[in-house]
Amino acid sequence: MIAGRLVLAAAGMGVLATLGVGSSYWQVLPGFVLTGAGMALSAAPATQAIVASLPQSKQGVASAGNDLSRELGGVLGIAVLGSVLNAGYRYDLADAARGMPAGALARAQDSLASALGVARQLGGAQGARLAHAAREAYVGGLYASLLTGAMILVVAAVGTVLLARRRSKRDPASARAGDAPSTRSGKTYSD
Repeated sequence: MIAGRLVLAAAGMGVLATLGVGSSYWQVLPGFVLTGAGMALSAAPATQAIVASLPQSKQGVASAGNDLSRELGGVLGIAVLGSVLNAGYRYDLADAARGMPAGALARAQDSLASALGVARQLGGAQGARLAHAAREAYVGGLYASLLTGAMILVVAAVGTVLLARRRSKRDPASARAGDAPSTRSGKTYSD
């Protein structure tokens, strides 16, 4: 079950990756709904699976492990996906803004807001070209970042299924793939 919910979140990221510079909110909404639903519906079962994997006397350890995994996952997710977005933006902008003054291009590559500020300073056709290139480069970087996130979620879903199968082979009474381990028949946390 957790794996399917991770795939739902990946599908939402895939939908968001199709957006362009002129996309409206109504085109963004389905991606947000799918991603949010997938993540929200997978969080509680994942927490339950972590906590149920240890006996009652070790629940503090399970809770700490759960907190650590969420915090570390969030930090690494922001770092990795943010780096992918930034690298894509900088590369696409450098490619699209050939012929710009070197100093202007360097400032524009700092962020989309910086690029739009430089474009206003340049003005005219050159400024309009830079503003357009910056918006397109940002969307390109966002596309790469969202697809990377979707791939990570799909790999996590596959890993969840494989781990659940391995667990069910060791403990035939355990629940179907992706269910929390606490649903094992005849066992309690204190066993």
